[in-house]
Amino acid sequence: MGDASDEGPWERLRALAGRALSPVAPGEKIDPAPEELKQWGVNSTMVMASGLVLGGMRQWWIERKMADIPPPSNLATKAHIAQFKADMATRRLVRLLNATVRGGLWCGALGGLFYAVQGLSKHARQEDDAYNTVFGAWASGGVMGILLGSGGPTQRLGSMALGAGVAGLIGFPMGLAQQYIVSMTVDEEQGDPLQQKEKTPEIAQPQPSYPTKDYDLVGAAVNELESKLAKGKRDPGQ
Repeated sequence: MGDASDEGPWERLRALAGRALSPVAPGEKIDPAPEELKQWGVNSTMVMASGLVLGGMRQWWIERKMADIPPPSNLATKAHIAQFKADMATRRLVRLLNATVRGGLWCGALGGLFYAVQGLSKHARQEDDAYNTVFGAWASGGVMGILLGSGGPTQRLGSMALGAGVAGLIGFPMGLAQQYIVSMTVDEEQGDPLQQKEKTPEIAQPQPSYPTKDYDLVGAAVNELESKLAKGKRDPGQ
């Protein structure tokens, strides 16, 4: 096998799959994971967390708009009525938790698929452009169309094509915007070479060999004090 730069996209994917599925002996050195895999983990976790929040907030809004169910008329004691209200509150809490988990799983699965295809496309093509986002959008949009579609295989295939097409139309401008933002960030970090000014090297100023003015004043004061002390020793009567 030649250099990695001479490999085609399918050869890179095949090498990546072989590396992921090959057994590792104890003590064998493992190469570091690709940067796309690390980015996939971070992005998928963020999307799943967003799905948890959105799913919980959506169900909370639904529960907030629902009217309270009055207790049945056959509950004569206050204890039975309190138990009925506690059961209703527990059911609301369970529905809220289920909606939160479902939102996280939905967004985590679709977001993980999107970023996985995007990262694989980037690794295989060795290009970081908007087409990687389009490929990821096609995959996640197609799966969403199948899951949300109804009917037989023909209807579900139509839903898959529709979902992939709509997701691709949305993903291409999003990929362009993401690429533009990344390029602007890199330019700001590196700086514009046309606007950079040449810095004049600072020349160290030589230190004077003679005493400074502050040093002369201190030295004069010390000399005057010593002369007075010596004079006082010579003339103790004064």
